Amino acid sequence: MRIKILSPAEGDLVEAVLRGVVGDDDGGDELRVVLWGEKALVPVSPGDRIEIFHAVAKPGRFGGIELGVGRGSAFRVPQKPSRPILFSGTIIAGPGCTFIDNGSERYLIDGNFPHGFEMKVSGIVSGSRIIPEKAEPVEMHADDVIAHLDRFLQELN
Repeated sequence: MRIKILSPAEGDLVEAVLRGVVGDDDGGDELRVVLWGEKALVPVSPGDRIEIFHAVAKPGRFGGIELGVGRGSAFRVPQKPSRPILFSGTIIAGPGCTFIDNGSERYLIDGNFPHGFEMKVSGIVSGSRIIPEKAEPVEMHADDVIAHLDRFLQELN
């Protein structure tokens, strides 16, 4: 089952003890999943594969079937293979998460980095998350900025 995280505005995240996600199988069928207690704290990202055992199916608050994963249930995110990475990009800080983006690839990144800074990180990537071992700011040169703007303007035309 693959995951899509529902937004807190939809009332599906209450002080980290309740978390709503929507899973879909490879056929495109969706199933609403409500994670309770410690299971709501398990890190999961959109697109992750998950495994659920001994969950309770019941009518959902908004219609359809809802799968309740709480006491007596098992919920896990199988580990993805990790590999070393060297990546440079712009830090994009959002509510509850931070990304690093180079214009063609984007990763979640662990740590506190200032929004808008260009950073070069080396570390481990697992799935869509970088766990940095070393991070340093990238010094921007005027020629690089002008070349980047020229490429951007060419893409617009």
